[in-house]
Amino acid sequence: MDLSQGFNRKNFVKLHETAHGILPWQKKINDILGDDEHTLSADANEEFEMEANYFASVTLFQHDRFIAELNKLNLSIDSPMQLAKHFGASIHASLRRYVDCSKNKCALLILENLMKTGKPHCGIRNFLTSTPFAEAFGEIIFPPTVDCTFEFVQHYCNGRKFIRDGSIDLNTKNGNVKFTYQFFNNGYNAFVFIFPIGESKKSRTTIIVSGYNK
Repeated sequence: MDLSQGFNRKNFVKLHETAHGILPWQKKINDILGDDEHTLSADANEEFEMEANYFASVTLFQHDRFIAELNKLNLSIDSPMQLAKHFGASIHASLRRYVDCSKNKCALLILENLMKTGKPHCGIRNFLTSTPFAEAFGEIIFPPTVDCTFEFVQHYCNGRKFIRDGSIDLNTKNGNVKFTYQFFNNGYNAFVFIFPIGESKKSRTTIIVSGYNK
């Protein structure tokens, strides 16, 4: 949860809860059967949550308008951060939407539950890819937890906020490939934005990201 953007996170949550009340099939089950998240089966509840998240995302980001704005910007973690401000959304939600809609080869690794005791490590909350990334490199599997053998975990442990020029080797369907990564830590989760070396999309739009320690 992107609590660093508390007000904007609430916008998403409100739309998510609205979806449960207005999506006709969800409303019918809730009204007629009296089901809720505690009485629905695990599979049905998961599906309802995914539907509500999709409704909230499309509504908040105004679908085609978000894509139009995305296409004006560089391939960089700065771009979804700028879009978050523009649409009144959290950085977390904007990063996810950016990768989902991007025509570039890019991916997003979301880290959580940092543990500094013993051998420092953290959990992986999600790994998301754009369609072009998945088509080019296939499925990339990370372990459930990652340790300091990954440079970005070292950044997380050291409390770094921004890294713009990291590199990471990943096993893909094309063999081992070196990627560029950009790292952002909001204090609750850390985000690793990944794209192939040489992948770029230039824009005349200048982005100034303020309010974060770099």
